[in-house]
Amino acid sequence: GIKSRERVVEKAAVKYSSDVRLIKDASRLALYYADCRALLAGVRGVKQAFNCKLVENRFRQPTVLGWRDVTILVEEELADGKRHICELQLQLEAYAHARKAAHRFYKAR
Repeated sequence: GIKSRERVVEKAAVKYSSDVRLIKDASRLALYYADCRALLAGVRGVKQAFNCKLVENRFRQPTVLGWRDVTILVEEELADGKRHICELQLQLEAYAHARKAAHRFYKAR
């Protein structure tokens, strides 16, 4: 989905001294996989199909809350010649279900 303007401004203020140009996940899409083998095939497919600017393996280095996925920033050229970066999150279905269930215990921002 697309991050709201308010959320982009808030994140930029916290992480990037209010420089919204540094936000790379204003548009984000999650892709879900049943198992690790399928997820790895997805990573290979994304790398072949898109201009990948960054691949972050959070299975190797999970977040402080233990979240694991592979995040890939892909760059696409728009019709007007400008470039757009989109974040693809490749996730295991079981992790995504567990995270959704855990959200009732805290307010994520």
